[in-house]
Amino acid sequence: MALTQVKTNAIADDAVTTDKLANAINTERTANTAKVSLEDNAVTLAKMAGGTDGQIITYDASGDPVAVGPGTDGQVLTSTGAGSPPAFEDLPTSGPTLTGSTNNTVCTVTGANAIAGEANLTFDGTKLVVKDSDNSGNQLWIVGRANGNSSSLSFRNNADDAYVSRLETDSTSGLKFEVGGSERLRIGANGTVMVGGTLQAGANGGLNAESTSSGSITAPLCLINQGTADGSGVVISHRGKDDAGNQEDYNYIRMVAGDTGSGSEDGYITFWTANGGSLGERVRIQPAGGISFNGDSAAANALNDYEEGTWSPGMHRSSSGTSSMAYNYQYGRYTKIGDFVYVQFDLDVSSWSGGGGSFRVSGLPFPPSVSSAGAGYGAPQFRASSFLGSDFNTSQHSSWITDTAGGAIYPMYFNSSGGDVYVSSPESSGRVTGYATYFTNS
Repeated sequence: MALTQVKTNAIADDAVTTDKLANAINTERTANTAKVSLEDNAVTLAKMAGGTDGQIITYDASGDPVAVGPGTDGQVLTSTGAGSPPAFEDLPTSGPTLTGSTNNTVCTVTGANAIAGEANLTFDGTKLVVKDSDNSGNQLWIVGRANGNSSSLSFRNNADDAYVSRLETDSTSGLKFEVGGSERLRIGANGTVMVGGTLQAGANGGLNAESTSSGSITAPLCLINQGTADGSGVVISHRGKDDAGNQEDYNYIRMVAGDTGSGSEDGYITFWTANGGSLGERVRIQPAGGISFNGDSAAANALNDYEEGTWSPGMHRSSSGTSSMAYNYQYGRYTKIGDFVYVQFDLDVSSWSGGGGSFRVSGLPFPPSVSSAGAGYGAPQFRASSFLGSDFNTSQHSSWITDTAGGAIYPMYFNSSGGDVYVSSPESSGRVTGYATYFTNS
Protein backbone atom coordinates (compact mmCIF):
# COMPACT_ATOMS: atom_id res chain seq x y z
CA MET A 1 0.00 0.00 0.00
CA ALA A 2 1.46 3.37 -1.00
CA LEU A 3 2.20 5.99 1.70
CA THR A 4 0.27 9.15 0.86
CA GLN A 5 -0.06 10.97 4.22
CA VAL A 6 2.28 11.29 7.20
CA LYS A 7 0.57 11.25 10.53
CA THR A 8 1.83 12.43 13.89
CA ASN A 9 2.94 8.96 15.06
CA ALA A 10 5.04 8.63 11.91
CA ILE A 11 7.13 11.70 12.78
CA ALA A 12 9.94 11.31 15.26
CA ASP A 13 10.13 13.73 18.15
CA ASP A 14 12.37 16.75 17.44
CA ALA A 15 12.42 15.80 13.78
CA VAL A 16 10.77 18.97 12.44
CA THR A 17 13.35 21.75 12.24
CA THR A 18 12.88 25.16 10.75
CA ASP A 19 14.47 23.87 7.56
CA LYS A 20 11.75 21.24 7.34
CA LEU A 21 8.98 23.86 7.75
CA ALA A 22 8.46 24.64 4.11
CA ASN A 23 5.25 26.15 2.72
CA ALA A 24 4.10 22.60 2.14
CA ILE A 25 5.61 19.13 2.39
CA ASN A 26 5.35 17.76 -1.06
CA THR A 27 7.97 15.09 -1.71
CA GLU A 28 7.98 12.24 -4.19
CA ARG A 29 9.61 8.87 -3.68
CA THR A 30 9.90 8.16 -7.35
CA ALA A 31 8.29 9.45 -10.38
CA ASN A 32 5.60 6.89 -10.02
CA THR A 33 4.91 7.19 -6.36
CA ALA A 34 2.11 9.22 -4.87
CA LYS A 35 2.66 12.61 -3.11
CA VAL A 36 3.07 12.59 0.67
CA SER A 37 1.43 15.31 2.75
CA LEU A 38 1.23 16.09 6.45
CA GLU A 39 -2.02 15.55 8.16
CA ASP A 40 -3.57 18.71 9.61
CA ASN A 41 -2.32 19.43 13.17
CA ALA A 42 0.21 16.61 12.81
CA VAL A 43 3.20 18.72 13.92
CA THR A 44 2.93 19.12 17.69
CA LEU A 45 5.32 20.96 20.01
CA ALA A 46 6.93 17.64 20.80
CA LYS A 47 7.75 17.09 17.10
CA MET A 48 9.47 20.51 16.86
CA ALA A 49 13.27 20.45 16.96
CA GLY A 50 14.90 22.09 19.95
CA GLY A 51 15.72 25.82 19.69
CA THR A 52 17.16 28.69 21.71
CA ASP A 53 15.26 29.94 24.74
CA GLY A 54 13.36 33.16 23.91
CA GLN A 55 13.33 32.71 20.13
CA ILE A 56 10.17 33.39 18.14
CA ILE A 57 9.42 31.70 14.81
CA THR A 58 8.30 34.04 12.04
CA TYR A 59 8.71 34.28 8.25
CA ASP A 60 11.21 36.10 6.13
CA ALA A 61 10.65 38.00 2.89
CA SER A 62 10.67 34.71 0.91
CA GLY A 63 8.01 33.24 3.07
CA ASP A 64 10.39 30.78 4.71
CA PRO A 65 10.24 30.29 8.45
CA VAL A 66 12.95 31.95 10.48
CA ALA A 67 13.78 32.09 14.20
CA VAL A 68 14.06 35.58 15.74
CA GLY A 69 15.73 36.39 19.01
CA PRO A 70 16.21 36.02 21.79
CA GLY A 71 16.71 39.64 22.69
CA THR A 72 18.28 41.05 25.81
CA ASP A 73 16.64 42.23 28.98
CA GLY A 74 14.61 45.44 28.37
CA GLN A 75 14.42 45.04 24.59
CA VAL A 76 11.09 44.94 22.81
CA LEU A 77 9.98 43.19 19.63
CA THR A 78 9.55 45.81 16.91
CA SER A 79 8.67 45.73 13.27
CA THR A 80 11.56 46.42 10.90
CA GLY A 81 9.28 47.11 8.00
CA ALA A 82 8.19 45.10 4.97
CA GLY A 83 10.76 42.65 3.56
CA SER A 84 12.45 41.69 6.81
CA PRO A 85 11.41 39.82 9.91
CA PRO A 86 10.79 41.70 13.20
CA ALA A 87 13.64 42.12 15.64
CA PHE A 88 14.27 42.70 19.33
CA GLU A 89 15.49 46.28 19.83
CA ASP A 90 16.30 48.68 22.66
CA LEU A 91 13.79 51.42 23.55
CA PRO A 92 14.72 54.85 22.16
CA THR A 93 16.89 56.81 24.59
CA SER A 94 15.51 60.16 23.30
CA GLY A 95 11.79 59.61 24.00
CA PRO A 96 9.42 62.10 25.73
CA THR A 97 10.57 63.28 29.14
CA LEU A 98 8.54 64.86 31.95
CA THR A 99 9.89 67.94 33.69
CA GLY A 100 8.58 70.47 36.20
CA SER A 101 5.84 68.24 37.52
CA THR A 102 4.61 68.71 41.08
CA ASN A 103 1.45 67.71 42.89
CA ASN A 104 -1.73 68.54 40.88
CA THR A 105 0.09 70.32 38.04
CA VAL A 106 -1.43 69.89 34.60
CA CYS A 107 1.04 68.59 31.98
CA THR A 108 1.35 69.99 28.48
CA VAL A 109 3.48 69.18 25.43
CA THR A 110 6.10 71.90 25.18
CA GLY A 111 8.01 70.70 22.12
CA ALA A 112 9.13 67.60 20.25
CA ASN A 113 9.25 64.69 22.67
CA ALA A 114 8.90 67.03 25.69
CA ILE A 115 6.23 67.08 28.41
CA ALA A 116 6.21 69.62 31.23
CA GLY A 117 4.13 70.17 34.34
CA GLU A 118 2.70 73.72 34.34
CA ALA A 119 3.38 75.37 37.71
CA ASN A 120 0.67 78.00 37.08
CA LEU A 121 -1.99 75.51 35.97
CA THR A 122 -3.22 73.07 38.62
CA PHE A 123 -6.26 70.86 39.13
CA ASP A 124 -6.90 69.03 42.38
CA GLY A 125 -10.05 67.24 41.25
CA THR A 126 -12.29 70.04 42.52
CA LYS A 127 -10.97 73.36 41.26
CA LEU A 128 -8.92 74.46 38.28
CA VAL A 129 -6.47 77.26 39.08
CA VAL A 130 -4.88 79.46 36.41
CA LYS A 131 -2.23 81.74 37.92
CA ASP A 132 -0.14 84.58 36.52
CA SER A 133 3.33 84.60 38.04
CA ASP A 134 4.70 87.68 36.24
CA ASN A 135 1.53 89.83 36.04
CA SER A 136 1.59 89.72 32.26
CA GLY A 137 -2.14 88.94 32.05
CA ASN A 138 -3.88 86.70 29.56
CA GLN A 139 -4.20 83.83 32.03
CA LEU A 140 -7.23 82.16 30.44
CA TRP A 141 -8.18 82.29 26.77
CA ILE A 142 -11.49 81.03 25.37
CA VAL A 143 -11.29 81.04 21.58
CA GLY A 144 -14.40 80.69 19.41
CA ARG A 145 -14.65 79.41 15.89
CA ALA A 146 -13.90 81.59 12.89
CA ASN A 147 -16.43 83.63 10.87
CA GLY A 148 -17.72 85.71 13.80
CA ASN A 149 -18.98 82.83 15.93
CA SER A 150 -19.20 83.61 19.64
CA SER A 151 -17.22 82.18 22.54
CA SER A 152 -18.90 81.46 25.85
CA LEU A 153 -18.15 80.33 29.39
CA SER A 154 -21.05 78.56 31.12
CA PHE A 155 -21.63 77.82 34.80
CA ARG A 156 -23.83 74.82 35.62
CA ASN A 157 -24.92 73.00 38.76
CA ASN A 158 -24.42 69.63 37.06
CA ALA A 159 -22.90 68.64 33.73
CA ASP A 160 -26.26 67.79 32.15
CA ASP A 161 -28.22 70.74 33.61
CA ALA A 162 -29.02 73.93 31.75
CA TYR A 163 -26.52 76.67 32.54
CA VAL A 164 -27.18 78.89 35.56
CA SER A 165 -25.16 81.79 34.19
CA ARG A 166 -23.10 82.37 31.10
CA LEU A 167 -20.49 84.79 29.78
CA GLU A 168 -20.62 85.16 25.99
CA THR A 169 -18.72 87.36 23.58
CA ASP A 170 -18.27 88.04 19.89
CA SER A 171 -16.86 90.83 17.75
CA THR A 172 -20.29 92.37 17.02
CA SER A 173 -22.35 92.21 20.22
CA GLY A 174 -19.49 92.66 22.71
CA LEU A 175 -19.50 90.90 26.08
CA LYS A 176 -22.83 89.58 27.43
CA PHE A 177 -23.62 88.35 30.93
CA GLU A 178 -26.61 86.03 31.22
CA VAL A 179 -28.26 84.80 34.42
CA GLY A 180 -31.13 82.31 34.47
CA GLY A 181 -31.29 82.26 30.68
CA SER A 182 -31.78 86.05 30.31
CA GLU A 183 -29.26 88.74 29.46
CA ARG A 184 -28.61 91.03 32.44
CA LEU A 185 -25.50 93.02 31.45
CA ARG A 186 -23.72 93.82 28.20
CA ILE A 187 -20.55 95.71 27.36
CA GLY A 188 -20.97 96.65 23.73
CA ALA A 189 -18.26 96.56 21.11
CA ASN A 190 -18.29 100.40 21.14
CA GLY A 191 -17.72 100.57 24.92
CA THR A 192 -21.36 101.09 25.87
CA VAL A 193 -22.41 99.45 29.16
CA MET A 194 -26.02 98.25 29.22
CA VAL A 195 -27.77 96.93 32.33
CA GLY A 196 -31.09 95.14 31.98
CA GLY A 197 -31.59 95.74 28.24
CA THR A 198 -30.06 96.91 24.99
CA LEU A 199 -32.84 98.95 23.36
CA GLN A 200 -31.28 102.36 24.03
CA ALA A 201 -27.65 101.45 23.48
CA GLY A 202 -27.32 103.16 20.13
CA ALA A 203 -29.13 106.32 21.19
CA ASN A 204 -27.47 107.07 24.52
CA GLY A 205 -24.09 105.34 24.69
CA GLY A 206 -22.06 105.30 27.91
CA LEU A 207 -23.85 103.55 30.76
CA ASN A 208 -27.46 102.57 30.14
CA ALA A 209 -29.57 101.10 32.94
CA GLU A 210 -32.76 99.89 31.31
CA SER A 211 -36.02 98.50 32.67
CA THR A 212 -39.33 97.44 31.15
CA SER A 213 -41.43 97.38 34.33
CA SER A 214 -44.48 99.22 33.02
CA GLY A 215 -46.51 100.99 35.68
CA SER A 216 -43.93 100.51 38.44
CA ILE A 217 -40.72 102.18 39.58
CA THR A 218 -37.52 100.12 39.62
CA ALA A 219 -33.98 100.86 40.80
CA PRO A 220 -31.76 99.69 37.92
CA LEU A 221 -28.79 101.67 39.26
CA CYS A 222 -27.84 101.86 42.95
CA LEU A 223 -24.74 103.53 44.43
CA ILE A 224 -24.09 102.02 47.85
CA ASN A 225 -21.91 103.12 50.76
CA GLN A 226 -22.35 100.83 53.76
CA GLY A 227 -20.67 103.25 56.18
CA THR A 228 -22.73 104.05 59.28
CA ALA A 229 -21.16 107.38 60.30
CA ASP A 230 -22.74 110.75 59.51
CA GLY A 231 -21.27 112.18 56.33
CA SER A 232 -20.98 108.85 54.51
CA GLY A 233 -21.93 109.11 50.87
CA VAL A 234 -21.18 108.52 47.21
CA VAL A 235 -20.05 110.72 44.33
CA ILE A 236 -20.83 110.81 40.63
CA SER A 237 -17.84 112.52 39.06
CA HIS A 238 -17.05 114.03 35.68
CA ARG A 239 -13.29 113.83 35.18
CA GLY A 240 -11.19 114.83 32.22
CA LYS A 241 -7.83 116.19 31.13
CA ASP A 242 -6.86 119.83 30.91
CA ASP A 243 -4.76 121.12 28.01
CA ALA A 244 -1.60 120.20 29.95
CA GLY A 245 -2.69 116.58 30.16
CA ASN A 246 -3.56 116.65 33.89
CA GLN A 247 -6.55 114.67 35.14
CA GLU A 248 -9.04 117.06 36.73
CA ASP A 249 -12.52 117.00 38.26
CA TYR A 250 -14.79 119.33 36.31
CA ASN A 251 -18.16 118.52 37.89
CA TYR A 252 -19.57 116.11 40.39
CA ILE A 253 -22.63 115.28 42.42
CA ARG A 254 -22.31 114.32 46.07
CA MET A 255 -25.04 112.28 47.78
CA VAL A 256 -24.48 112.36 51.53
CA ALA A 257 -26.06 110.75 54.59
CA GLY A 258 -26.37 113.77 56.87
CA ASP A 259 -27.81 111.80 59.80
CA THR A 260 -27.48 108.02 60.05
CA GLY A 261 -29.35 107.68 63.35
CA SER A 262 -31.96 104.94 63.24
CA GLY A 263 -35.35 106.54 62.82
CA SER A 264 -33.92 110.03 62.17
CA GLU A 265 -32.10 109.38 58.90
CA ASP A 266 -31.74 112.26 56.47
CA GLY A 267 -29.68 112.96 53.40
CA TYR A 268 -28.80 115.79 51.09
CA ILE A 269 -27.37 116.24 47.59
CA THR A 270 -24.82 118.83 46.49
CA PHE A 271 -23.82 119.85 42.98
CA TRP A 272 -20.26 121.00 42.35
CA THR A 273 -18.63 122.71 39.36
CA ALA A 274 -15.12 123.88 38.59
CA ASN A 275 -14.57 127.62 38.26
CA GLY A 276 -11.17 129.17 37.73
CA GLY A 277 -9.45 125.87 38.49
CA SER A 278 -11.27 125.20 41.77
CA LEU A 279 -14.27 123.03 42.54
CA GLY A 280 -17.04 124.53 44.61
CA GLU A 281 -20.52 123.69 45.79
CA ARG A 282 -23.09 125.57 43.73
CA VAL A 283 -26.45 124.04 44.66
CA ARG A 284 -27.64 121.96 47.63
CA ILE A 285 -30.90 120.07 47.98
CA GLN A 286 -31.72 120.18 51.69
CA PRO A 287 -32.94 117.11 53.63
CA ALA A 288 -36.40 118.62 54.18
CA GLY A 289 -36.59 120.04 50.65
CA GLY A 290 -35.52 123.42 49.48
CA ILE A 291 -32.51 124.60 47.52
CA SER A 292 -29.59 126.61 48.83
CA PHE A 293 -26.78 128.10 46.80
CA ASN A 294 -22.99 128.47 46.72
CA GLY A 295 -22.13 126.41 49.79
CA ASP A 296 -24.86 127.78 52.08
CA SER A 297 -26.00 124.82 54.17
CA ALA A 298 -28.49 126.64 56.40
CA ALA A 299 -32.02 125.29 55.95
CA ALA A 300 -33.47 128.71 56.84
CA ASN A 301 -31.81 130.19 53.77
CA ALA A 302 -33.06 127.54 51.38
CA LEU A 303 -35.49 128.29 48.62
CA ASN A 304 -38.17 125.76 49.50
CA ASP A 305 -41.00 126.67 47.13
CA TYR A 306 -41.74 128.16 43.76
CA GLU A 307 -45.24 128.35 42.36
CA GLU A 308 -47.15 130.21 39.69
CA GLY A 309 -50.92 130.28 39.26
CA THR A 310 -54.17 132.20 39.03
CA TRP A 311 -56.64 133.36 41.66
CA SER A 312 -60.12 134.90 41.65
CA PRO A 313 -60.19 138.35 43.36
CA GLY A 314 -63.47 139.69 44.71
CA MET A 315 -64.87 142.65 46.69
CA HIS A 316 -66.29 142.12 50.18
CA ARG A 317 -67.37 144.38 53.04
CA SER A 318 -65.68 144.31 56.40
CA SER A 319 -68.59 144.09 58.86
CA SER A 320 -71.44 142.04 57.45
CA GLY A 321 -70.10 140.95 54.11
CA THR A 322 -71.83 141.63 50.86
CA SER A 323 -75.35 140.52 50.21
CA SER A 324 -75.00 140.88 46.47
CA MET A 325 -72.00 141.54 44.21
CA ALA A 326 -71.99 141.01 40.44
CA TYR A 327 -68.95 141.16 38.16
CA ASN A 328 -68.21 141.57 34.52
CA TYR A 329 -64.90 139.72 35.06
CA GLN A 330 -62.46 138.66 37.82
CA TYR A 331 -58.80 137.97 36.97
CA GLY A 332 -55.83 137.35 39.18
CA ARG A 333 -52.28 135.92 38.85
CA TYR A 334 -49.59 135.16 41.42
CA THR A 335 -45.99 134.01 41.78
CA LYS A 336 -44.74 132.53 45.04
CA ILE A 337 -40.98 132.26 45.64
CA GLY A 338 -40.25 130.75 49.01
CA ASP A 339 -42.30 132.78 51.50
CA PHE A 340 -42.60 135.80 49.18
CA VAL A 341 -45.86 136.31 47.24
CA TYR A 342 -46.50 138.67 44.34
CA VAL A 343 -50.14 139.10 43.19
CA GLN A 344 -51.88 141.04 40.43
CA PHE A 345 -55.62 141.57 40.27
CA ASP A 346 -58.16 143.05 37.84
CA LEU A 347 -61.91 142.91 38.43
CA ASP A 348 -64.92 144.83 37.15
CA VAL A 349 -68.03 145.24 39.33
CA SER A 350 -71.28 145.47 37.38
CA SER A 351 -73.53 146.04 40.45
CA TRP A 352 -73.67 145.54 44.19
CA SER A 353 -76.05 145.97 47.14
CA GLY A 354 -76.26 145.36 50.89
CA GLY A 355 -73.72 144.71 53.56
CA GLY A 356 -71.88 147.12 55.81
CA GLY A 357 -68.41 148.37 56.57
CA SER A 358 -65.50 149.19 54.29
CA PHE A 359 -64.69 147.40 51.08
CA ARG A 360 -61.69 145.17 50.58
CA VAL A 361 -60.17 142.97 47.85
CA SER A 362 -60.46 139.38 49.09
CA GLY A 363 -59.48 135.89 47.99
CA LEU A 364 -55.68 136.16 48.21
CA PRO A 365 -54.00 132.88 47.10
CA PHE A 366 -51.97 132.51 50.36
CA PRO A 367 -52.73 133.86 53.85
CA PRO A 368 -50.48 136.83 54.64
CA SER A 369 -48.05 136.89 57.51
CA VAL A 370 -48.31 140.56 58.52
CA SER A 371 -47.58 142.46 61.72
CA SER A 372 -45.52 145.35 62.91
CA ALA A 373 -42.89 142.93 64.14
CA GLY A 374 -43.01 141.21 60.78
CA ALA A 375 -42.00 144.39 58.92
CA GLY A 376 -45.45 145.87 58.47
CA TYR A 377 -48.49 145.31 56.36
CA GLY A 378 -47.28 145.93 52.85
CA ALA A 379 -48.19 148.72 50.44
CA PRO A 380 -50.58 147.56 47.69
CA GLN A 381 -50.70 149.68 44.56
CA PHE A 382 -53.82 150.53 42.56
CA ARG A 383 -54.16 151.82 39.01
CA ALA A 384 -57.54 152.06 37.27
CA SER A 385 -59.89 151.97 40.27
CA SER A 386 -63.04 153.73 39.21
CA PHE A 387 -65.20 151.61 41.51
CA LEU A 388 -63.42 152.99 44.60
CA GLY A 389 -64.52 156.61 43.88
CA SER A 390 -62.90 159.86 42.89
CA ASP A 391 -61.53 160.67 46.35
CA PHE A 392 -59.53 157.43 46.34
CA ASN A 393 -58.24 158.00 42.83
CA THR A 394 -57.17 161.61 43.44
CA SER A 395 -55.56 161.15 46.83
CA GLN A 396 -52.37 159.55 48.07
CA HIS A 397 -52.97 155.94 48.95
CA SER A 398 -52.43 154.32 52.31
CA SER A 399 -53.68 150.81 51.44
CA TRP A 400 -52.54 147.77 53.40
CA ILE A 401 -52.85 143.99 53.69
CA THR A 402 -54.63 142.15 56.49
CA ASP A 403 -54.62 138.53 57.53
CA THR A 404 -58.33 138.76 58.38
CA ALA A 405 -60.64 136.25 56.69
CA GLY A 406 -57.77 134.40 55.03
CA GLY A 407 -56.14 137.58 53.78
CA ALA A 408 -57.40 140.73 52.06
CA ILE A 409 -56.27 144.09 50.70
CA TYR A 410 -57.86 147.20 52.28
CA PRO A 411 -57.97 150.21 49.93
CA MET A 412 -57.20 153.39 51.98
CA TYR A 413 -56.33 156.97 51.15
CA PHE A 414 -55.45 160.20 52.92
CA ASN A 415 -58.18 162.84 53.14
CA SER A 416 -57.56 166.57 53.01
CA SER A 417 -56.79 166.57 56.74
CA GLY A 418 -54.20 163.82 56.34
CA GLY A 419 -56.30 161.13 58.00
CA ASP A 420 -56.61 157.52 56.82
CA VAL A 421 -59.94 156.81 55.18
CA TYR A 422 -61.40 153.44 54.19
CA VAL A 423 -63.61 153.12 51.10
CA SER A 424 -67.15 152.47 52.33
CA SER A 425 -69.24 154.23 49.67
CA PRO A 426 -67.88 153.25 46.28
CA GLU A 427 -69.46 153.80 42.91
CA SER A 428 -72.35 151.57 41.79
CA SER A 429 -70.05 149.84 39.33
CA GLY A 430 -66.49 150.08 38.07
CA ARG A 431 -63.04 148.54 37.85
CA VAL A 432 -60.43 147.75 40.52
CA THR A 433 -56.91 146.75 39.36
CA GLY A 434 -53.45 146.73 40.89
CA TYR A 435 -50.77 144.58 42.53
CA ALA A 436 -49.35 143.73 45.93
CA THR A 437 -46.48 141.86 47.58
CA TYR A 438 -46.45 140.18 50.96
CA PHE A 439 -44.93 137.34 52.99
CA THR A 440 -46.64 134.13 53.97
CA ASN A 441 -45.96 131.22 56.29
CA SER A 442 -47.64 128.76 53.91
